[in-house]
Amino acid sequence: MAVLKDGASTRGAEGTRPLIASVSRSLLQGDTSAPHLAWVLGLPLLGGIWLLLSPPRLLSREMTVDLLFNLTGAWRLVQGHVPHVDYHDPVGVLSFLLTRLGFAIVGPHPQAFLVGETIFLAFIFVAAVMAAARRLPPIPAGMFVLYVALLVLLPANIGDQPNAYTFAMSYNRWCWSAITVLCLIVFLPPRPSRRAAWLDAVVAGLLLLAMFYLKITFAAAGLGALALALLASDHVRARPLLWGGVLALVLANAAAPYNHAYLADIWEAAHAGYVRGSLPDHIRVFLASKAEYALYGSGVLLLFWLWQRGRAPFQRVIAAASILGMGMLVLTQNAQGAGVPVAMVIAFLVYEVLAADRLAIVPAAVATPLLAILVFPLLSIVSAATSLVGYHLVARHDVALLTVESTNLRGLAVPADVDLTTMVLNGGAVPYHVRDRVGESRASGDVSQSEYVQGLVDAAALFADHQRAAAKVLVMDQVNALPFMLGYPPPRGGNLWIWPGAPARSAENVFEDVDVVLIPKRPSFAAATLKAVTQYAPYLADNFPVREETPRWTILSRRVGAAAVLPGRGPE
Repeated sequence: MAVLKDGASTRGAEGTRPLIASVSRSLLQGDTSAPHLAWVLGLPLLGGIWLLLSPPRLLSREMTVDLLFNLTGAWRLVQGHVPHVDYHDPVGVLSFLLTRLGFAIVGPHPQAFLVGETIFLAFIFVAAVMAAARRLPPIPAGMFVLYVALLVLLPANIGDQPNAYTFAMSYNRWCWSAITVLCLIVFLPPRPSRRAAWLDAVVAGLLLLAMFYLKITFAAAGLGALALALLASDHVRARPLLWGGVLALVLANAAAPYNHAYLADIWEAAHAGYVRGSLPDHIRVFLASKAEYALYGSGVLLLFWLWQRGRAPFQRVIAAASILGMGMLVLTQNAQGAGVPVAMVIAFLVYEVLAADRLAIVPAAVATPLLAILVFPLLSIVSAATSLVGYHLVARHDVALLTVESTNLRGLAVPADVDLTTMVLNGGAVPYHVRDRVGESRASGDVSQSEYVQGLVDAAALFADHQRAAAKVLVMDQVNALPFMLGYPPPRGGNLWIWPGAPARSAENVFEDVDVVLIPKRPSFAAATLKAVTQYAPYLADNFPVREETPRWTILSRRVGAAAVLPGRGPE
């Protein structure tokens, strides 16, 4: 009986092997249905959106001033300011427009930024599904879509620790996502059954336009990728009029008169030092991500090895090397110190080469290397998902946060400073020379996130009585966040972001529409404030006398004849 049972068991196991092989081949090497892919991935991404939006506060552990940069730019649009005319900055208007839409949905609050991010996610999700379903089997297609979608939702800067929660420089993460989808489209041909080239061209064009109006360095890299594909990608070269038309239309849009002011801001910023061109900077950025470059560089070498053995077209080698080089160059122009997300496309190029001979290779023999390649996007997906879950838990439950309860900034939460002087040791004696440095003047003059936000709340309190019409307020810090906080119209003119290397503006351009100037005693970035104060000191002395001093602020107001405009009271 035992023999019969064992034999039956063996025959049953042998009977399931063809089914397992068939499923394995279908998932790892078969075609993908775009609607099915969208339905399967929609639920986890809705969960990710819920993790961000459901906490009652928006958490910012680092670079809160950059989040306020986005809110301030969007508030300028609400007030009818013309981008690059009524304010100047080399960053495009799209990130501000998305937050502006968020204001229309949830009101002028920090959470509006997350609403705008969700809108951009919807665009990237559709683009990624359409691109991946036409090129990759179900499992790698699903991983690709999750990878680029989570780049948009990631509540941290790329290259930082997963728990370094911040929404600073969101346009970088969004652009990395967009250019990753673009590179998959132009460097990996669609499967023979998916030949609607016009669909790829439309998606690629929209991605290029999105990057152009987010950050010009990514748009330039994307245009370079498309130009290279016209020379080195067979499926793009096969339709030169279609893809050349996409390239020409994007360039024509960039050169159109309505973009001249934007291009002027980019030109001025480049000459002021925004472009990092020094070789030591490039070497430093390269060495900071040496392990990542080694990993993806090995992918380029593997494709080269496969080409030598006739198993990969040389175009794949060119594409992989170009993607890696392009990612390195773009990274040198970003504030982030590590991380080249677009290089993940190299893993999918390798995957498709190994999976291409799917009829001649036994699925069990090819499954192991294919799954091994997918480990790389899988780890990135797990890391992003972990960051989302951690953000949700901290934002919802952490009590050691300073949460703004008033003004349009209500709902923003930052780490609360710890007063070490309350920590009494050994019956009240503090051993050795340990001292509380929280709140003390640091050598750099910069402040913690809590000090920065509390300073803005204190400044807003100066205008709390509403005894007169709203003043045009200028805070001489990196970002003029007070008009947004108060709901006041911001003054026209000046740079949206103040830093030591920002293009110089005349005093008249900066202060002509200003009533009240607030100079922080503890600025978010001391070098920026000190340079601005020094540069405009003569003009301020003649036109904006000092009217009041508080522990955190020096308050100046415009001289109107013999009178002065004072915050909260009007001319005296």
